[in-house]
Amino acid sequence: MFSRLDGFKLFVLNNFPFIEEDFDALSDYQVLCKIFEYFEKQIKELETNYSGIDDRIIAIETEFNQLKSDIQSTLTEFQTSIENDVNNSLQQNYNQIIQLLSEYQTVFNNSLASLKAELEAEIERVELGDVKAYNPTNGEIENVSKVIMDVYEILRQNAITCSEFDALELTATEFDAIEITAYNFDVNGKELMQE
Repeated sequence: MFSRLDGFKLFVLNNFPFIEEDFDALSDYQVLCKIFEYFEKQIKELETNYSGIDDRIIAIETEFNQLKSDIQSTLTEFQTSIENDVNNSLQQNYNQIIQLLSEYQTVFNNSLASLKAELEAEIERVELGDVKAYNPTNGEIENVSKVIMDVYEILRQNAITCSEFDALELTATEFDAIEITAYNFDVNGKELMQE
């Protein structure tokens, strides 16, 4: 049926099937007029619909901006919530650490005070002469001060007594001239003073 149509009319018939008249009877000019008529109708519809498209674009932009604002607001609230949670958690951890340090310091101070009291008691016991030692002069465990005196007495067998020293009638200058140490004077004073 369409084999008799030339190329232009075949194109119009395939792409613009709205032409209802006898297609073979139409001239090229009439086909063009029909096409332009169709185009004008489509342009008017587009112009009418275009204002609706603008309104729809504005509505979409408004909805988009509102959605964007809502998302930003939600993100800000979420961020603030997380920051508050982190800050609260850090503050709680800090407070717990301070409390633990305070407890450890109390335990440490109590232990230190107890150790100090024990040391002071031991020092007082030592000062009171309650320290015991083996006495080599008699083979017994005795007070350390007695042990020291007994050992020292063994060494002082050649010591000079006060009355013996006074009998020498030495002046301080004469005694200084001898140049004797206190230890030698105390242990070997008799022998050194007879010379």
